[in-house]
Amino acid sequence: MKNKGITLVTLTITIIVIMILAGITINIGYDLLNKAKLESLKTNMLLIQAKTKVSLEEYNFSKDETKLIGTKVEESNTNIMGKLNKIGVTSLEDWYYLQQSDLDNMNLPDVKPKENEYFLVKYNKQTLDVEVLYTEGFKGSYTLTDIQTME
Repeated sequence: MKNKGITLVTLTITIIVIMILAGITINIGYDLLNKAKLESLKTNMLLIQAKTKVSLEEYNFSKDETKLIGTKVEESNTNIMGKLNKIGVTSLEDWYYLQQSDLDNMNLPDVKPKENEYFLVKYNKQTLDVEVLYTEGFKGSYTLTDIQTME
């Protein structure tokens, strides 16, 4: 009499093949999610950079500090200071942090930093350039310049 069932070896091989395919799929999905997070962060930082460059141009024309968007970072703000020190920023000159109200006023209401994280802007008044920094970062990179070089 012949057995017409699945042998244990066939079943084991099938399960191993399914596990390999699942592992590959999960890895690809994880990479795609990371890439999407990176692109979203990069886009948000580019939008912030564009809007704050406009305010820097307005400042350059009028020399009115109130034209600069954000709140100047001071040593009394220990939460932001701790994050900047951790990242390696030592000089507070020309650093401003953006509150949610600043982002809303820039017509960027969907840009929301995570809790206890901040978007910071460094206005270079000599070169009229802006550097954007996100305190959470992405894989060890915190500034827009560094994040733009990532893939």
